Amino acid sequence: MKSKGKGKAKAQLVGRDPNDSDDGDDKEDQAPCEWCKTKKLPCQMQAGKRSSIMCKPCHNAKVMCSYSGHPMTSKQWEGSSGKHITVMESQMAQGLANLQALREAHSRSQQYLCQLLRRQEDDHAQLIAIETRMAMMGVGCGTIKEGDRAAETTEATENHGGE
Repeated sequence: MKSKGKGKAKAQLVGRDPNDSDDGDDKEDQAPCEWCKTKKLPCQMQAGKRSSIMCKPCHNAKVMCSYSGHPMTSKQWEGSSGKHITVMESQMAQGLANLQALREAHSRSQQYLCQLLRRQEDDHAQLIAIETRMAMMGVGCGTIKEGDRAAETTEATENHGGE
């Protein structure tokens, strides 16, 4: 006669990876990324995996997501080295893209400043040329020469006195 087993099946936690081995090192799996740790936020890793490229708070804040974590054993590393390489490649690509964007922005800023400097130099040269021509024609910038002042005074006296 067969006996029915009354043993209970182990309940699996929701949101956990069924392939995750429970080696008792749950603290590493729950350790927050550096940014969440400094901001004291609960780290919501994508799909509940540590190997995710970026956690949700870091993604929303548009900051680099990195974990310090505990050192892995060689056995753990062998099983997840492909994932780690993928994460590192993704982070490196993001860093290179950020660097390229900064270089382009710097280049555009430098070009703009050079154009402004050229315009300022051109405007300054034109101003000097105008002032030189005005000085040669005897027209001052709001100043009256002594000889002109004496002539104006004599002219005004003659006009009033001759009436």
